Amino acid sequence: MAWIKTLSELYDYAIDSNLDQGGIKLIPIGNLTLNAQIEIVINTEGEFLRGSTVPKAEAQTVIPCTIKSSSRTRAPQPHFIYDNLSYIAGDLGNFLTDQEKGEKIYEENYSPYIEQLKKWFNSPNNSHVYVKWIYNYISKQSIVNDLIKSGILEVDENNKLANNKIEGIEPEKALVRIAIEHEGKIIKPWEEVDFQLTASRHYLDVLDEEEKGLCYVSGEMRYISPTHGKYIRYPGDNAKLLSSNDGVNFTFRGRFDLPDEAAQISYEVSEKAHSALRWIIRKQGHINDGYTVVSWSNKDSDIPDILADSDSFLDEIEDMDDDISKDSLGTGEIYAKELVKAVTGYKSRLKKDEKAYIMALNSATPGRLSILYYREMDAGEYVDRLEKWYKDISWKHSYKKDSETKKLYSFYGAASPIEIIKYAFGIQRGEFMSLDNKIINKELERLIPCIIDGRRLQYDFIINAFRNACDPISKNLYNWRKCLTISCGLSKKYYKDRKGEEWDMKLKEDITDRSYLFGRLLAVAYRIEETYYYQNDINRTPSALRLMETLSKRPYKTWVNLELKLIPYLNGFNTGTRTFYLNLIDDIMVKFDEGDYTKNRPLEPKFLMGF
Repeated sequence: MAWIKTLSELYDYAIDSNLDQGGIKLIPIGNLTLNAQIEIVINTEGEFLRGSTVPKAEAQTVIPCTIKSSSRTRAPQPHFIYDNLSYIAGDLGNFLTDQEKGEKIYEENYSPYIEQLKKWFNSPNNSHVYVKWIYNYISKQSIVNDLIKSGILEVDENNKLANNKIEGIEPEKALVRIAIEHEGKIIKPWEEVDFQLTASRHYLDVLDEEEKGLCYVSGEMRYISPTHGKYIRYPGDNAKLLSSNDGVNFTFRGRFDLPDEAAQISYEVSEKAHSALRWIIRKQGHINDGYTVVSWSNKDSDIPDILADSDSFLDEIEDMDDDISKDSLGTGEIYAKELVKAVTGYKSRLKKDEKAYIMALNSATPGRLSILYYREMDAGEYVDRLEKWYKDISWKHSYKKDSETKKLYSFYGAASPIEIIKYAFGIQRGEFMSLDNKIINKELERLIPCIIDGRRLQYDFIINAFRNACDPISKNLYNWRKCLTISCGLSKKYYKDRKGEEWDMKLKEDITDRSYLFGRLLAVAYRIEETYYYQNDINRTPSALRLMETLSKRPYKTWVNLELKLIPYLNGFNTGTRTFYLNLIDDIMVKFDEGDYTKNRPLEPKFLMGF
């Protein structure tokens, strides 16, 4: 229940603070967002002025609703004020060929709709002038006739409604919203938070007349919701986090006889929690094929994004140098100092008692949503854990594009979790590294606890990234370099966590590890070939790259073969250059421990760090 209480408190904080960041508004409880197809404009006397169809780009409409109407399927359950034509048009039956169907729609849809709206209109505490104006118009039962006259709806030769779809929707199911022209201005109630809050208060008053029970979250006697919200991740999302209305399957059966014995959550608390969750997901969540990750603060501060890379985090901090993480030496010293500076500055702006929350959601079936991961902690501790993760996997990368020149630049830092997964487990298709979304989501489930809980990085991340980076021939240069640097960052963390070794990009000339030394030898071979090709204007893939994967598996035999291939290139240099490279190879060779050079067992990830 902790997440429900946390989100309901976030709702109260956001409403009280009138938060509206990034243009994404928190929808008050008792309201939901649907797409409208028809818009009607009336005046304050309840008279029809004009009608129009609503373009899809402008269709989102916040409408007051009830518990039953928000999750209605086939059974008629009217919304409070904006609804489908079959609910709000009392004259619809006059224009239907099937008279019996028209009478049924009037009795089951329009009658309860207008009665419900009338009750709001007559509410002693929470009536609203907009409701009065709209009720006066709808009660005239002339909507279909008005829309026909304005050309929105069409009739046949018998003056019966034609089945021409409106924005892809059948006329009867088209959602109608009503604006009001007042003193030369157009009032759109669905955009006004004050109107939405009035609808919330009115509906809570209605529910207050119903039988109450003990809410397990708030500890208060309130109306207990029989159903709970959907549309959590995106509009049209039918998967629910909470459900107890299935008396046949196993939502509560097996442990309890009745759903109330499992949990009782009041309508108000449930709606607040779901509304806040929808809001933060739309504002700052990541959704990948249904798998959703979102992090937030109870004070709604812009806490660092868990799925961003460290360069993005540093760019978001104000008063930082323009050259934040572009460490030209690649040693990470500048990066480490700037990261500490950024984290310190960020933490100083945190509010008292500010907490951070991380949640991951996914659905196994279309109707059920699960919380796969949930953590809450002090916001400062959350930032500290991100800082540790960034430091542990930081390496020098060369895949960022300058926003102005569009040229690639090098930066020292940590790759984002999704990039790590794609370049560790993916394959190149076309110009990009590709990986099935289900695999990405599954690996994110394993990676997020490594970031937040400090769990050890699983070895298959290391070995798969290593194998991908050792195969440059199957990738373009951009993707291979990205595989290479991401693999080095992961290996750096692996050796620190498992063996207590500290690694950076400085050349370690005293290391005698055979994998590291073979990596250095391959780097020299690569530079010899590249230099020769450049001097002689040759466009060819160096043998060092073509043999890299084989070298990682059978280093001794492959290096002997590669060394022979270098002779023509070395002979093409002047004496000074040739001597320089030969001495460099000799300096590396003498560092092998006895017997290590001739061993032919596969190399470890230190091979790439040496390279």
